[in-house]
Amino acid sequence: MNKIIIVAVLVAIGYQCCLADEEARKAWMEFHKEMKAGVCKPETTDNALLGKLADCKKNFYNIPADKMAEHEAKYTEMMKDCVKDDEVKAYTKVDLTNNINKFVLMSWCGEGFQKCMHEKYQKAKEAKTEEKADPDHKHHPTAEQKTAFKTCLKNAIKV
Repeated sequence: MNKIIIVAVLVAIGYQCCLADEEARKAWMEFHKEMKAGVCKPETTDNALLGKLADCKKNFYNIPADKMAEHEAKYTEMMKDCVKDDEVKAYTKVDLTNNINKFVLMSWCGEGFQKCMHEKYQKAKEAKTEEKADPDHKHHPTAEQKTAFKTCLKNAIKV
């Protein structure tokens, strides 16, 4: 249930970092490359790894349990057009009947996912409907929160 929020956080941090100065953009790209190398391993990536990534989210976002289902529904609707089943079918150790697992995998491993999500957000921004494209667009984590989240994600992919 919490995994969809990881995708949202990653997209949000990506936007914030990539739209910043060149050094911050390079740092984000390096972080994404490192995470992709750790997550995008069809032969080893499993539900346990996705669970660890979800635990990181719990420490980053503070969404009340009674609001979680509503929050996830918004993200599910937002991301469904960007998810391509063919890009995750090789992950046989992951329950791909769970759309949240697909979204988490797509956020790191889907070649067109990041671009698709960026385009959706930009269109929504132009139309001034960002809350539909990113329900957390008003959430601005501190540098310390971003660092703690990145550290947790890096630790989650370590074997």
